[in-house]
Amino acid sequence: MYNNFKGKFKGQQLKKMFWKAALTYSVNQHLKTMAEIEKMYPKKNAEQTPYEWLAEIPPVHWARCFFLTKTKFDVLVNNMNESFNHIILEARELPIIQMFEWIRRKFMGRIQVKREEMKKYKGVVCPNIMKKTEVQRLENRNCFPSWAGEDKYEVMHFMQNHISYLKEQFYSCGMFQLVGYPCCHAIAAIDYHRLKVEDFIDECFKKEVYLKVYNHMIHPVPGMHDFEDSKMGKVDPPNVVIKMGRPKKCRRKDANDVRETTSRRGFTHTCAICLRKGHNKRSCTNPPHPKSKFKQNPNQGRQRSSKSHGASRSRRPSTPPYPPFNENETIQEEVPPIYSQPSQDSMPEIAVQPPLPVQPQIPVQPPIPLQPPPQTASRQPFKSSRATLGETITRGLNVHKSSHEQSK
Repeated sequence: MYNNFKGKFKGQQLKKMFWKAALTYSVNQHLKTMAEIEKMYPKKNAEQTPYEWLAEIPPVHWARCFFLTKTKFDVLVNNMNESFNHIILEARELPIIQMFEWIRRKFMGRIQVKREEMKKYKGVVCPNIMKKTEVQRLENRNCFPSWAGEDKYEVMHFMQNHISYLKEQFYSCGMFQLVGYPCCHAIAAIDYHRLKVEDFIDECFKKEVYLKVYNHMIHPVPGMHDFEDSKMGKVDPPNVVIKMGRPKKCRRKDANDVRETTSRRGFTHTCAICLRKGHNKRSCTNPPHPKSKFKQNPNQGRQRSSKSHGASRSRRPSTPPYPPFNENETIQEEVPPIYSQPSQDSMPEIAVQPPLPVQPQIPVQPPIPLQPPPQTASRQPFKSSRATLGETITRGLNVHKSSHEQSK
Protein backbone atom coordinates (compact mmCIF):
# COMPACT_ATOMS: atom_id res chain seq x y z
CA MET A 1 0.00 0.00 0.00
CA TYR A 2 2.75 2.44 0.87
CA ASN A 3 4.53 1.73 -2.44
CA ASN A 4 1.41 2.80 -4.30
CA PHE A 5 1.03 5.80 -2.00
CA LYS A 6 4.58 7.09 -2.44
CA GLY A 7 4.41 6.63 -6.19
CA LYS A 8 1.75 9.33 -6.32
CA PHE A 9 2.58 11.47 -3.27
CA LYS A 10 6.23 12.07 -2.48
CA GLY A 11 7.88 13.76 0.47
CA GLN A 12 9.63 12.80 3.69
CA GLN A 13 7.13 14.65 5.87
CA LEU A 14 4.19 12.90 4.23
CA LYS A 15 5.89 9.54 4.76
CA LYS A 16 6.20 10.18 8.51
CA MET A 17 2.55 11.21 8.78
CA PHE A 18 1.41 8.09 6.90
CA TRP A 19 3.25 5.67 9.20
CA LYS A 20 2.18 7.63 12.28
CA ALA A 21 -1.46 7.14 11.33
CA ALA A 22 -0.94 3.46 10.53
CA LEU A 23 1.09 2.41 13.60
CA THR A 24 -0.78 4.12 16.43
CA TYR A 25 -2.93 2.06 18.83
CA SER A 26 -5.24 4.95 19.66
CA VAL A 27 -8.21 5.86 17.49
CA ASN A 28 -8.08 9.49 18.62
CA GLN A 29 -4.41 9.76 17.62
CA HIS A 30 -5.22 8.28 14.21
CA LEU A 31 -7.99 10.82 13.58
CA LYS A 32 -5.75 13.70 14.63
CA THR A 33 -3.00 12.56 12.25
CA MET A 34 -5.45 12.29 9.36
CA ALA A 35 -6.67 15.82 10.11
CA GLU A 36 -3.08 17.09 9.99
CA ILE A 37 -2.57 15.45 6.58
CA GLU A 38 -5.72 17.13 5.27
CA LYS A 39 -4.56 20.49 6.64
CA MET A 40 -1.03 20.22 5.22
CA TYR A 41 -2.20 19.22 1.75
CA PRO A 42 -5.53 20.98 1.10
CA LYS A 43 -7.50 20.47 -2.09
CA LYS A 44 -6.63 23.12 -4.69
CA ASN A 45 -7.83 21.63 -7.98
CA ALA A 46 -9.38 18.49 -9.41
CA GLU A 47 -6.37 16.36 -8.46
CA GLN A 48 -6.71 13.85 -5.65
CA THR A 49 -5.13 14.81 -2.32
CA PRO A 50 -3.29 12.41 0.03
CA TYR A 51 -6.17 12.56 2.52
CA GLU A 52 -8.71 11.60 -0.13
CA TRP A 53 -6.50 8.76 -1.36
CA LEU A 54 -6.21 7.30 2.18
CA ALA A 55 -9.88 7.87 2.99
CA GLU A 56 -10.99 5.70 0.07
CA ILE A 57 -9.35 2.63 1.68
CA PRO A 58 -11.15 1.29 4.78
CA PRO A 59 -8.89 1.87 7.82
CA VAL A 60 -9.49 -1.67 9.03
CA HIS A 61 -7.14 -2.82 6.25
CA TRP A 62 -4.17 -0.56 7.03
CA ALA A 63 -4.62 1.22 10.41
CA ARG A 64 -3.58 -0.76 13.47
CA CYS A 65 -6.07 0.86 15.82
CA PHE A 66 -9.05 -0.49 13.78
CA PHE A 67 -7.92 -4.14 13.81
CA LEU A 68 -10.15 -6.73 15.49
CA THR A 69 -9.17 -7.19 19.15
CA LYS A 70 -10.02 -10.88 19.21
CA THR A 71 -7.13 -11.71 16.86
CA LYS A 72 -4.44 -10.44 19.31
CA PHE A 73 -2.29 -9.52 16.32
CA ASP A 74 -0.79 -6.13 15.38
CA VAL A 75 1.53 -6.89 12.43
CA LEU A 76 1.04 -4.56 9.45
CA VAL A 77 3.62 -5.90 6.97
CA ASN A 78 3.67 -9.20 5.07
CA ASN A 79 6.86 -10.56 6.64
CA MET A 80 5.18 -13.90 7.35
CA ASN A 81 4.54 -14.47 3.64
CA GLU A 82 8.10 -13.54 2.78
CA SER A 83 9.43 -15.96 5.41
CA PHE A 84 7.33 -18.78 3.98
CA ASN A 85 8.49 -18.01 0.44
CA HIS A 86 12.09 -18.05 1.61
CA ILE A 87 11.67 -21.49 3.19
CA ILE A 88 10.13 -23.10 0.07
CA LEU A 89 12.65 -21.44 -2.25
CA GLU A 90 14.47 -24.75 -2.68
CA ALA A 91 11.28 -26.64 -3.58
CA ARG A 92 9.94 -24.20 -6.18
CA GLU A 93 11.98 -25.79 -8.98
CA LEU A 94 10.66 -29.29 -8.31
CA PRO A 95 7.65 -30.86 -10.04
CA ILE A 96 4.27 -30.37 -8.41
CA ILE A 97 4.15 -33.69 -6.51
CA GLN A 98 7.77 -33.52 -5.34
CA MET A 99 7.22 -29.91 -4.24
CA PHE A 100 4.24 -30.86 -2.05
CA GLU A 101 6.18 -33.79 -0.59
CA TRP A 102 9.11 -31.51 0.25
CA ILE A 103 6.81 -29.02 2.01
CA ARG A 104 5.07 -31.84 3.90
CA ARG A 105 8.36 -33.25 5.21
CA LYS A 106 9.55 -29.75 6.17
CA PHE A 107 6.49 -29.01 8.30
CA MET A 108 6.34 -32.52 9.71
CA GLY A 109 9.76 -32.01 11.29
CA ARG A 110 9.05 -28.40 12.31
CA ILE A 111 5.90 -29.29 14.27
CA GLN A 112 7.75 -32.02 16.15
CA VAL A 113 10.69 -29.72 17.00
CA LYS A 114 8.41 -26.95 18.27
CA ARG A 115 6.43 -29.36 20.40
CA GLU A 116 9.49 -30.88 22.05
CA GLU A 117 11.08 -27.48 22.73
CA MET A 118 7.95 -26.17 24.44
CA LYS A 119 7.72 -29.30 26.62
CA LYS A 120 11.19 -28.52 27.97
CA TYR A 121 10.22 -24.90 28.71
CA LYS A 122 9.47 -24.36 32.42
CA GLY A 123 7.63 -21.04 32.22
CA VAL A 124 3.89 -20.40 32.10
CA VAL A 125 3.87 -17.85 29.25
CA CYS A 126 5.61 -18.34 25.90
CA PRO A 127 9.19 -16.98 25.84
CA ASN A 128 8.67 -14.49 22.98
CA ILE A 129 5.75 -12.85 24.79
CA MET A 130 7.83 -12.60 27.97
CA LYS A 131 10.55 -10.77 26.03
CA LYS A 132 8.02 -8.26 24.74
CA THR A 133 6.67 -7.82 28.25
CA GLU A 134 10.16 -7.05 29.55
CA VAL A 135 10.47 -4.30 26.93
CA GLN A 136 7.28 -2.73 28.26
CA ARG A 137 8.58 -3.09 31.80
CA LEU A 138 11.64 -1.02 30.92
CA GLU A 139 9.34 1.72 29.61
CA ASN A 140 7.42 1.47 32.89
CA ARG A 141 10.15 3.55 34.54
CA ASN A 142 8.62 6.66 32.93
CA CYS A 143 5.09 5.90 34.18
CA PHE A 144 3.68 7.22 37.47
CA PRO A 145 0.34 5.59 38.53
CA SER A 146 -2.29 7.13 40.77
CA TRP A 147 -4.89 4.84 42.38
CA ALA A 148 -8.42 6.17 42.07
CA GLY A 149 -10.11 3.25 43.84
CA GLU A 150 -11.06 -0.38 43.23
CA ASP A 151 -9.24 -1.35 40.01
CA LYS A 152 -9.09 2.09 38.35
CA TYR A 153 -5.82 3.97 37.89
CA GLU A 154 -4.60 7.13 36.25
CA VAL A 155 -1.10 6.77 34.82
CA MET A 156 1.03 9.75 33.79
CA HIS A 157 3.42 8.99 30.94
CA PHE A 158 5.47 11.87 29.50
CA MET A 159 2.98 14.51 30.65
CA GLN A 160 0.02 12.55 29.23
CA ASN A 161 -2.61 10.84 31.35
CA HIS A 162 -3.86 7.32 30.52
CA ILE A 163 -6.70 5.37 32.14
CA SER A 164 -6.25 1.74 33.24
CA TYR A 165 -9.01 -0.66 34.38
CA LEU A 166 -7.40 -3.92 35.50
CA LYS A 167 -10.49 -6.12 35.97
CA GLU A 168 -12.24 -4.95 32.83
CA GLN A 169 -8.93 -4.97 30.91
CA PHE A 170 -9.57 -1.60 29.38
CA TYR A 171 -6.71 0.82 28.68
CA SER A 172 -7.02 4.16 26.91
CA CYS A 173 -3.81 3.64 24.90
CA GLY A 174 -5.45 0.68 23.13
CA MET A 175 -2.39 -1.56 23.08
CA PHE A 176 -3.44 -4.15 25.65
CA GLN A 177 -6.79 -4.84 23.96
CA LEU A 178 -5.09 -5.48 20.62
CA VAL A 179 -1.92 -7.45 21.47
CA GLY A 180 -3.10 -9.38 24.54
CA TYR A 181 -0.21 -8.59 26.91
CA PRO A 182 0.09 -5.58 29.29
CA CYS A 183 1.49 -2.28 28.08
CA CYS A 184 3.72 -0.02 30.16
CA HIS A 185 0.69 1.77 31.68
CA ALA A 186 -0.89 -1.52 32.73
CA ILE A 187 2.37 -2.78 34.23
CA ALA A 188 2.65 0.41 36.29
CA ALA A 189 -0.79 -0.27 37.79
CA ILE A 190 0.00 -3.97 38.29
CA ASP A 191 3.27 -3.23 40.08
CA TYR A 192 1.48 -0.72 42.30
CA HIS A 193 -0.24 -3.65 44.06
CA ARG A 194 2.67 -6.05 43.51
CA LEU A 195 0.70 -8.45 41.37
CA LYS A 196 2.02 -10.90 38.78
CA VAL A 197 2.13 -9.77 35.18
CA GLU A 198 1.58 -13.36 33.95
CA ASP A 199 -1.95 -13.32 35.39
CA PHE A 200 -2.97 -10.47 33.06
CA ILE A 201 -1.64 -12.01 29.81
CA ASP A 202 -4.20 -13.49 27.42
CA GLU A 203 -4.76 -17.25 27.50
CA CYS A 204 -3.68 -17.72 23.89
CA PHE A 205 -0.07 -16.98 24.89
CA LYS A 206 0.11 -19.62 27.63
CA LYS A 207 2.17 -22.79 27.40
CA GLU A 208 -0.89 -25.07 27.62
CA VAL A 209 -2.55 -23.48 24.59
CA TYR A 210 0.70 -23.65 22.63
CA LEU A 211 0.98 -27.40 23.23
CA LYS A 212 -2.64 -27.89 22.15
CA VAL A 213 -1.92 -26.12 18.86
CA TYR A 214 1.09 -28.35 18.16
CA ASN A 215 -0.52 -31.50 19.55
CA HIS A 216 -1.47 -32.79 16.10
CA MET A 217 0.99 -34.72 13.95
CA ILE A 218 1.59 -35.05 10.21
CA HIS A 219 1.81 -38.79 9.68
CA PRO A 220 4.51 -40.26 7.42
CA VAL A 221 3.52 -41.22 3.89
CA PRO A 222 5.08 -44.06 1.83
CA GLY A 223 6.94 -43.36 -1.38
CA MET A 224 5.52 -43.13 -4.89
CA HIS A 225 6.47 -46.75 -5.58
CA ASP A 226 3.76 -47.83 -3.09
CA PHE A 227 1.00 -45.62 -4.53
CA GLU A 228 -2.10 -47.47 -5.78
CA ASP A 229 -3.10 -47.10 -9.39
CA SER A 230 -6.43 -45.30 -9.70
CA LYS A 231 -6.99 -46.74 -13.21
CA MET A 232 -8.31 -43.39 -14.37
CA GLY A 233 -5.57 -42.73 -16.87
CA LYS A 234 -2.52 -40.52 -16.71
CA VAL A 235 -2.68 -36.77 -16.68
CA ASP A 236 -0.48 -35.08 -19.26
CA PRO A 237 1.64 -32.20 -18.03
CA PRO A 238 0.68 -28.70 -19.17
CA ASN A 239 2.48 -27.02 -22.02
CA VAL A 240 5.42 -25.07 -20.64
CA VAL A 241 6.48 -21.89 -22.37
CA ILE A 242 10.19 -21.30 -21.75
CA LYS A 243 10.89 -17.61 -21.41
CA MET A 244 14.12 -15.86 -22.24
CA GLY A 245 16.75 -15.42 -19.59
CA ARG A 246 17.39 -17.12 -16.29
CA PRO A 247 14.25 -17.73 -14.17
CA LYS A 248 14.08 -15.51 -11.11
CA LYS A 249 14.04 -17.11 -7.67
CA CYS A 250 14.18 -14.17 -5.29
CA ARG A 251 11.49 -11.53 -5.12
CA ARG A 252 11.94 -8.07 -6.50
CA LYS A 253 13.40 -5.79 -3.88
CA ASP A 254 11.70 -2.51 -3.26
CA ALA A 255 13.45 0.84 -3.09
CA ASN A 256 12.81 0.95 0.69
CA ASP A 257 14.51 -2.39 1.30
CA VAL A 258 17.97 -2.25 2.82
CA ARG A 259 20.48 -3.59 0.32
CA GLU A 260 23.81 -4.90 1.52
CA THR A 261 26.60 -3.95 -0.87
CA THR A 262 30.37 -3.62 -0.75
CA SER A 263 30.57 -1.03 -3.51
CA ARG A 264 31.99 2.41 -2.65
CA ARG A 265 29.98 4.13 -5.33
CA GLY A 266 28.33 7.28 -4.00
CA PHE A 267 30.72 7.66 -1.05
CA THR A 268 33.06 10.66 -0.67
CA HIS A 269 36.75 9.85 -0.39
CA THR A 270 38.69 11.20 2.59
CA CYS A 271 42.42 11.80 2.32
CA ALA A 272 44.51 10.06 4.96
CA ILE A 273 47.21 12.80 4.84
CA CYS A 274 45.33 16.10 5.07
CA LEU A 275 42.01 14.59 6.28
CA ARG A 276 40.07 16.53 3.62
CA LYS A 277 37.29 15.12 1.46
CA GLY A 278 37.24 14.92 -2.31
CA HIS A 279 40.51 13.11 -2.99
CA ASN A 280 42.73 10.33 -1.63
CA LYS A 281 46.30 10.17 -0.42
CA ARG A 282 47.74 9.27 -3.83
CA SER A 283 46.76 12.59 -5.39
CA CYS A 284 47.21 14.72 -2.27
CA THR A 285 49.50 17.77 -2.49
CA ASN A 286 48.50 19.40 0.83
CA PRO A 287 50.63 19.39 3.98
CA PRO A 288 49.82 16.60 6.44
CA HIS A 289 47.27 17.23 9.15
CA PRO A 290 48.53 17.25 12.77
CA LYS A 291 46.22 14.33 13.60
CA SER A 292 47.24 12.32 10.54
CA LYS A 293 49.40 9.23 10.86
CA PHE A 294 51.61 10.59 8.05
CA LYS A 295 52.67 13.61 10.12
CA GLN A 296 56.07 12.14 11.00
CA ASN A 297 56.82 10.92 7.47
CA PRO A 298 55.08 13.25 4.99
CA ASN A 299 56.24 11.34 1.89
CA GLN A 300 54.97 8.00 3.14
CA GLY A 301 51.47 8.33 1.70
CA ARG A 302 52.57 9.87 -1.61
CA GLN A 303 54.75 6.94 -2.65
CA ARG A 304 52.87 4.86 -5.17
CA SER A 305 53.24 1.14 -4.85
CA SER A 306 54.25 -0.99 -7.82
CA LYS A 307 51.33 -3.38 -7.25
CA SER A 308 48.60 -0.84 -7.95
CA HIS A 309 50.32 1.02 -10.81
CA GLY A 310 52.19 -1.87 -12.42
CA ALA A 311 55.79 -2.72 -11.74
CA SER A 312 58.37 -2.19 -14.49
CA ARG A 313 59.73 -5.28 -16.17
CA SER A 314 63.37 -4.27 -15.69
CA ARG A 315 64.76 -3.98 -12.21
CA ARG A 316 67.51 -1.56 -13.25
CA PRO A 317 67.13 1.99 -11.96
CA SER A 318 65.86 4.44 -14.55
CA THR A 319 68.52 6.93 -15.81
CA PRO A 320 67.77 10.40 -17.11
CA PRO A 321 68.01 10.82 -20.93
CA TYR A 322 71.26 12.18 -22.40
CA PRO A 323 71.25 15.81 -23.63
CA PRO A 324 71.46 16.47 -27.41
CA PHE A 325 75.00 16.47 -28.89
CA ASN A 326 76.44 19.86 -29.98
CA GLU A 327 79.28 19.87 -32.55
CA ASN A 328 80.64 23.31 -31.52
CA GLU A 329 80.84 22.34 -27.90
CA THR A 330 84.33 21.53 -26.66
CA ILE A 331 84.79 18.59 -24.42
CA GLN A 332 86.91 19.22 -21.39
CA GLU A 333 88.74 16.37 -19.87
CA GLU A 334 88.29 15.86 -16.20
CA VAL A 335 91.59 16.26 -14.34
CA PRO A 336 91.82 14.36 -11.07
CA PRO A 337 92.37 16.68 -8.11
CA ILE A 338 95.89 16.93 -6.69
CA TYR A 339 96.14 16.20 -3.01
CA SER A 340 97.68 19.06 -1.07
CA GLN A 341 98.50 19.14 2.58
CA PRO A 342 96.20 21.54 4.43
CA SER A 343 97.73 24.56 6.10
CA GLN A 344 97.87 25.05 9.81
CA ASP A 345 95.35 27.91 9.60
CA SER A 346 92.73 25.73 7.90
CA MET A 347 93.20 22.82 10.30
CA PRO A 348 90.65 22.71 13.12
CA GLU A 349 91.79 23.17 16.65
CA ILE A 350 91.99 20.02 18.69
CA ALA A 351 91.19 20.23 22.34
CA VAL A 352 94.12 19.03 24.45
CA GLN A 353 93.11 16.50 27.02
CA PRO A 354 94.78 16.55 30.46
CA PRO A 355 97.35 13.81 31.13
CA LEU A 356 96.23 10.71 32.88
CA PRO A 357 97.32 10.28 36.52
CA VAL A 358 100.47 8.18 37.01
CA GLN A 359 99.77 4.94 38.78
CA PRO A 360 102.29 3.68 41.43
CA GLN A 361 104.66 0.99 40.22
CA ILE A 362 104.34 -2.45 41.74
CA PRO A 363 107.67 -4.09 42.73
CA VAL A 364 108.55 -7.01 40.51
CA GLN A 365 109.46 -10.22 42.35
CA PRO A 366 112.40 -12.31 41.07
CA PRO A 367 111.50 -15.51 39.24
CA ILE A 368 111.56 -18.75 41.18
CA PRO A 369 114.42 -21.05 39.97
CA LEU A 370 113.39 -24.31 38.46
CA GLN A 371 114.51 -27.45 40.34
CA PRO A 372 115.30 -30.72 38.55
CA PRO A 373 112.81 -33.51 39.05
CA PRO A 374 113.72 -36.17 41.70
CA GLN A 375 115.40 -39.35 40.45
CA THR A 376 113.34 -42.50 40.74
CA ALA A 377 114.24 -46.20 40.44
CA SER A 378 114.25 -47.64 36.95
CA ARG A 379 111.17 -49.54 36.08
CA GLN A 380 111.53 -53.26 35.49
CA PRO A 381 109.72 -54.84 32.53
CA PHE A 382 106.54 -56.62 33.45
CA LYS A 383 106.70 -60.37 33.48
CA SER A 384 103.55 -62.35 33.46
CA SER A 385 103.30 -65.54 35.55
CA ARG A 386 101.35 -67.25 32.78
CA ALA A 387 103.25 -69.43 30.30
CA THR A 388 103.24 -68.53 26.66
CA LEU A 389 101.64 -70.65 24.00
CA GLY A 390 104.93 -72.11 22.83
CA GLU A 391 105.99 -73.16 26.33
CA THR A 392 102.65 -74.84 26.90
CA ILE A 393 102.91 -76.84 23.67
CA THR A 394 106.51 -77.89 24.41
CA ARG A 395 105.59 -78.99 27.90
CA GLY A 396 102.68 -81.05 26.60
CA LEU A 397 104.90 -82.82 24.04
CA ASN A 398 107.43 -83.72 26.71
CA VAL A 399 104.77 -85.19 29.00
CA HIS A 400 103.34 -87.22 26.12
CA LYS A 401 106.76 -88.49 25.17
CA SER A 402 107.66 -89.62 28.73
CA SER A 403 104.32 -91.42 29.16
CA HIS A 404 104.86 -93.24 25.86
CA GLU A 405 108.29 -94.45 26.91
CA GLN A 406 107.01 -95.80 30.23
CA SER A 407 104.29 -97.79 28.48
CA LYS A 408 107.02 -99.69 26.51
